[in-house]
Amino acid sequence: LGWLAYKIQNPSERGVGVVMIAEDTFGVGRSWLGVMLDRMLPNEVRRMDIKQLAGGNGGGAATYNDIIANKQIVIVDETQADDVKVQYRAYENLKLIVETSPTKLRVNPKYGKVYDTELLFNLLAFSNNLDALQIPPGDRRFCVLSNPTSPRDQDYYTRLYGALDDPGFLAAVYWYLSRHDCSAINPRKLIKTKAREAMIEATKSPSEQITEAILDDDTMPDIMTRGILHEKILNAA
Repeated sequence: LGWLAYKIQNPSERGVGVVMIAEDTFGVGRSWLGVMLDRMLPNEVRRMDIKQLAGGNGGGAATYNDIIANKQIVIVDETQADDVKVQYRAYENLKLIVETSPTKLRVNPKYGKVYDTELLFNLLAFSNNLDALQIPPGDRRFCVLSNPTSPRDQDYYTRLYGALDDPGFLAAVYWYLSRHDCSAINPRKLIKTKAREAMIEATKSPSEQITEAILDDDTMPDIMTRGILHEKILNAA
């Protein structure tokens, strides 16, 4: 809430990227948030898939990357890519454009001349997969939040989605966010959640997992032979 409110009140400042996870669960209403923001800020929100944002040549954004220029919020509805190559490179490409400060971008529009600008958007991403993004332990760009995994009753969703067709409701949300107390909020401060720790663990490479298992082995001698190391690696694997 504070992250959104701060962005509404300070459109030229950036914050950490937020990844919202509802693992192996569908229909809990999480995508409603993206739809609401899209309708509330129709000219300032860009919805795109992860391949468009993180699969471009040179790291991040599509070949014609003007689609993310001059936007306040970029929404990705599913962070896990179908393309293995895109998924493997997603974090490395995203970290070039998802920053906690304005980032320079050379914009290559589909029509018109190339120009330089500053990226100002905050990233809001959703996924049903805990291993959606390969976040290294030292990352400072992505906050991971876990969502409820039990759907509510149908009346709740009827009322929730019906509100999106009410201009008065969208105006009320904007009014509330624009007046929310953000005095104690730092949108650049990374919140380390259990969901984030779980995602880091779930996306470790096999070699990282094997190395950690060996280092955590209390029976490991201070000096070992090649044979001992070989046995430990096989056991860890």
